Amino acid sequence: MKLFRLFVVACILTFCAGRAAAQEQETPAPKTYKIYAVCDAHLDTQWNWDLTHTIREYIPRILFQNLWMLERYPDYKFNFEGGIIYRWMKEYYPLHYARLQKYIDEGRWHISGASWNANDPNMPSAESFIRNILQGQELYKREFGVRSTDIFLPDCFGFGYTLPSLAAHCGLIGFSTQKLSWRKHDFFPDAPYHKKNPFSWGVWYGIDGQSLMAAFDTGGYTAELPADAGYNKDFIRRASNGFDNTAMRYYSGGHLHGTTNCGDKGNSGTVTTARRMAEAMADLVAQGVRAKGSDADLISATDFGPERLDEYDAYAFGCPAMGDEELEDTEFLPMYDAVEPLLEGKRVALFGSYDWNDGEWMELWEQRAEEAGLVVVDSVIAKDYPDDDASADCMRLGSLIAQ
Repeated sequence: MKLFRLFVVACILTFCAGRAAAQEQETPAPKTYKIYAVCDAHLDTQWNWDLTHTIREYIPRILFQNLWMLERYPDYKFNFEGGIIYRWMKEYYPLHYARLQKYIDEGRWHISGASWNANDPNMPSAESFIRNILQGQELYKREFGVRSTDIFLPDCFGFGYTLPSLAAHCGLIGFSTQKLSWRKHDFFPDAPYHKKNPFSWGVWYGIDGQSLMAAFDTGGYTAELPADAGYNKDFIRRASNGFDNTAMRYYSGGHLHGTTNCGDKGNSGTVTTARRMAEAMADLVAQGVRAKGSDADLISATDFGPERLDEYDAYAFGCPAMGDEELEDTEFLPMYDAVEPLLEGKRVALFGSYDWNDGEWMELWEQRAEEAGLVVVDSVIAKDYPDDDASADCMRLGSLIAQ
């Protein structure tokens, strides 16, 4: 074998500004699409960790990182929710908390979500739901002189039909989530695009005629804006299937060096970190290839396509797990979808990193590749950054694909 090909998802952080807390990205003529890209972070105050860990690690992560970004990038805007989290900020990190007011006044740190904490909108009573909003809004008014205008529930499972009525009663006008896209089965199987969501964005009417502007097809809250945001194929696809060629897209707000995957741990993004993990694994795989006397090229997903397949004898694809154990769908998956049908009978290796769950995305990926006729020599996964065992496995994978 003369050459070896390695693919790694590579996204470049883009800082956006725009109305309130969103940036409009437009594609070149002849047809114009519009994306409202909303920078946010999501924090589970307790999940696979306790409250002490949240206060000691995740809350300062949100504060320190985003204040750092706001102070250095004038166009950076950030959205964050949860009255109780703001109260903990004030109690445990008062000096940093005091710096928030400046950016809230400027409209660059946007109070979103309206509630005291993200809540289940299905089981609790209407009174409980309204009290949750009331507590949050009272804190925002008292501390910052503002009130939130939306319900922000990116990670809640299901939304009752009373939500528009309750929101209107509380004076709220907007709602967004990405959770309906996590359905295991299509809710609208015959629909051409929106098979899991009722629509991309639009007006959600309650049973009493009250309405709420709702965005459902927002993508994951752990994805950065891609480098080609102005003409990105995923953005165009989302917008072309939205009303008036428009869509809303969550994106992560950036990172400081040394952060770890933090999809539900506050902060502002995981894709860059996950990419760094995949790139670290890629370097190790390449070392294994070169140890066998073969050549290895490391190339990002955005720089590869079907036209370059003939340059190489074997291929290793690296991609982190995203969302509900899925391949990254902004840059990597479009590339992989294009080349997979042309790789029948070719030797490939697969690798990637994950943060939670059990690595099911790799099993599904292997199954998909084998069903497409690819010869999968092996795969390697690493939880977070590759440890010694995962590093050794990556080098072994490189040696194996080079044989």
